[in-house]
Amino acid sequence: MRFEIIPRSILSVLNEISDPLTLKSLLKKAVTVKSLDEFGQIFDLVMK
Repeated sequence: MRFEIIPRSILSVLNEISDPLTLKSLLKKAVTVKSLDEFGQIFDLVMK
């Protein structure tokens, strides 16, 4: 696992996403960001 501890706020929203394209986009971002904080910022933008 890339990030050992994932905030519950992110996990709960991820578990509610049913759109495969959104999940695929987030997965691509998760494997390329340098930190969980950076992913959190991108995640917030995508989910708005």
